[in-house]
Formats: sequence, structure tokens, C-alpha cells
Amino acid sequence: MGRAHAQFASLMHESAHRLLFSHRATNDFVGTWFLGFVGFTSTAAYRRVHMAHHRAEFGPEEPDLALYANYPISTASFRRKLTRDALGRTGVKLLRQQLRGLRSPEARIRRTQVKIFAVQLMLFAICTALGVPLLYPLMWLLPYLTVWRVINRLRSIAEHGGMTADTDKRRSTHSVHQHVLARFFWSRSTLAFTLPTTSMLGSHFGAFRSSTQNYAAPSTSPTQVNSPIIGPCGERLMNYHYLRSNKPNRPF
Repeated sequence: MGRAHAQFASLMHESAHRLLFSHRATNDFVGTWFLGFVGFTSTAAYRRVHMAHHRAEFGPEEPDLALYANYPISTASFRRKLTRDALGRTGVKLLRQQLRGLRSPEARIRRTQVKIFAVQLMLFAICTALGVPLLYPLMWLLPYLTVWRVINRLRSIAEHGGMTADTDKRRSTHSVHQHVLARFFWSRSTLAFTLPTTSMLGSHFGAFRSSTQNYAAPSTSPTQVNSPIIGPCGERLMNYHYLRSNKPNRPF
């Protein structure tokens, strides 16, 4: 079910770009109530911070920087990060922040959090009505606090780990081939053409298959061909390929 959270987040991302449905009101309603709130997220708030991400990866307003900054890292550091995620420490910390939002002095934040937790209570009520009250905490809340946190961190590293701030998106964003298991868990439905998406914000993901061949790596790319992004950790879950300028960029 952690994978389900990743899939919900992917579709919510498309809705945030207003690409899920051509009808804007339908796009925003589905993205907000059936994707965002279900996954403990405000799609409208995500849209605002996500635009900061697209404007400048590694920039001062980048909301995801903590997930992928300062790579490569040591084996011990990488293990600590994943352990915190897998044990739910990261998820519980973020959930507590959301709960504090219920008492925020800003009415907009309070209203948003009330809606999010109202949807969560509705999911629990549905499970209870079906005679399986434990389904919600064990198969939705717990994966959100644990497995999804691991997936989200690895996804962020796959997109930007080991790169650097640059106006050339080829230096700040990866194009990467992934193992079949990694593709199953977070490279869903051709949504992971990360390099073209950072440069073509108004295009639907279906266009990226044809456009991605235009994004060859710069000739001065780091000499990290086929090296794992986490450097000395020796992990092979995600193996990065900096593509030479005379070869087309291949999707993952």
C-alpha cells in the first residue's frame, strides 16, 4: 500500500499541473478530494510549492531539498535516513506538524487540515462499516508513515541526487534507467520522464516519450557513468547513466 500512496501522489502531481483532466474544475475537484486529501496532502498548497521546485531545483525556496541535497553520502548516513523513514519516525514527525495545523492562527491552514482529516475519518468509517476497522490503520495509515516515506526519499534522490544547481536542467535533473522493482514502485505509467518535465511544465506526460530524445547530457557531465548516486554505499537499486552527447536520452 506504500506503492498506492506513490501512485496517488503521481496522479495528484498531474492534477497540480492541471493535466489530469482537460476540464479545470473537474481536474481540481478530483485532484483535491480524491487524490490530495486522501493522501494527507493539499493539492492547492502542493501546487504552490511545487512551482518553486520547478523554478529552481536546489534553490532557496525548494521544498524537497532536504530529501536529495548533499549527495553522494556515506553508507552510514544513507542507512540512518532510510531507517528513520522505514520505522515511521519521519512520517510521525510530519503527521504531528499537520495536526498542529489544526490549531494554526491562519484560518486557511486550519480549514485545509480539517478537510484532510475529515477525509481520513471518512475512510476509517467506511472500513468500519465494512466490518474491517483495522484495514485503515494497517493498510493505509501505517504504509503512509513508513513505506511511502522510503519511496518518496528514493524517488527524490533518483530525480536530483548528486546533481547541482544550474540553469541547464541537464545538470540539476537526472535521466535514469531503473531496475524493474524500482520502476514498479515509483516510476509509474510513463510519469517519470523527469528531465523533460522540468522544462515542459505545460505538457502532458504522454508527450515526454517523443521529446526526451532531445535531452542529451552536456559534454562536460561529471564522470559518474553507471555510478550509483549514493556513492560509497554501493547500492544498485538505482543505477544512474549520464548519457553522452552523441546518444539519445532514453526514458526509464
